[in-house]
Amino acid sequence: MSQVEKKIDPKKQYKFPQNISIVRHNSKILVIAVDVGNWIVLENDNQLDFFYLLKENTLEKSLELFKGEQKDAVEVVTQLEARRFENQVITKTDKKMKTMIYLTDGCNMRCPHCYMYAGRKKENELTFDEIVNFLMEFKERGGEVVTYSGGEVTTREDFSAIINKTFELGIKCHVFTNGTLWTDELIKELSPKIDEIQISIDGYCEEENARVRGKGNFEKALKTVDKFVNAGVKTSVAITPFFDESLESKVDSYIQFTNSLIEKYNDKKFEIIISGSLLKGREVNLSKEENVKYKNLTDRISMATTQKFSEKSFVYIHRNFIIYDNCSFGNTSVSSTGEIYACSRLSELKPFANLRTDSFDKIFAISEKAKFVSNVDNLEPCNKCHLKYICGGGCRLVNFENINEACYLDSDKVITKKCHTSEKEFFYDLMIKSNTNIFH
Repeated sequence: MSQVEKKIDPKKQYKFPQNISIVRHNSKILVIAVDVGNWIVLENDNQLDFFYLLKENTLEKSLELFKGEQKDAVEVVTQLEARRFENQVITKTDKKMKTMIYLTDGCNMRCPHCYMYAGRKKENELTFDEIVNFLMEFKERGGEVVTYSGGEVTTREDFSAIINKTFELGIKCHVFTNGTLWTDELIKELSPKIDEIQISIDGYCEEENARVRGKGNFEKALKTVDKFVNAGVKTSVAITPFFDESLESKVDSYIQFTNSLIEKYNDKKFEIIISGSLLKGREVNLSKEENVKYKNLTDRISMATTQKFSEKSFVYIHRNFIIYDNCSFGNTSVSSTGEIYACSRLSELKPFANLRTDSFDKIFAISEKAKFVSNVDNLEPCNKCHLKYICGGGCRLVNFENINEACYLDSDKVITKKCHTSEKEFFYDLMIKSNTNIFH
């Protein structure tokens, strides 16, 4: 039986969450349950009047008192039931303890947008034993997931040994790679031990991809994608389109490419990730205006694909009553030479410790402080905002000045950001657009 057909006891008295916010946006009325990150979308004031009646009365009494049309009452009740508006049991953003390790700065490519400036290996990169010691300590303290990145991870001669040891320790393993150096033997050996793999392909054809990743790498990466997908490994293709004046004319080609992959792997564990911004890199340093244009173009690619990624993720999160109270800030990121950071965007941060010189107690204590400081409940004005568990505050590094220093300095200073009306309006639009898709 669908939610619309569900029989409801006329004597029912709804028990709504206490903290309710009403927002009018683009002829719609959003009724937001602030503390659980839930909402319904109403069409008119008659529906809002009926909602208020339900707050104080049984369904039967509310219908007696209501002076509007029955269809408006039905719409309100349908949304309340479908969105389980009475629910006050939530799950906070993924709390698995994670870490990212940049295994090497060595890479077989020289991508213009690479914010790691990867290419040559550094002379003092972490040894196998140093990595294993960190993993053992990470596991001992409750660590569950490690992501390996680079440079290109497969340029390390001991890469297989590192993956095998990670598997032996019972730590989930994610890998970021350009996908061009994987042999059939390596895939066969490691695919049972890799939980997720992300492969970067930055064009929709050989010629476009070569502008970023060099000649002859497009088909190599696609073949690696195919082999991992068919091996049953959760696989994503990360696409960072090359930005210049011609990108707008190529949006449709990117859409066709992404849709072809989605159709090919529609029954597999597969997804596509479209970059929405470009960090300062080897040959890239976009202005604020250029990054806005880039985001608008890449959003068109994302939202035009059959998966509708942004909306799909948003729907999944809120359908399952998961609230955004943090980004991944606070999870340790380890550089190839042992520096420890509170975020994976190493080029924009100062390290707060070093694996070789600081104790594990210090490293993980600062990590926990970083998670606390950057929690949405401890940020202003986010902690007072009716969208705090829907928006979540966004990227801490981008939006909150001096957030990194606050993690390891003895300071009680409250971390703040300037929130613009356009940011709220983005989420209002997304809430309205995705509302019916979240119905159970």
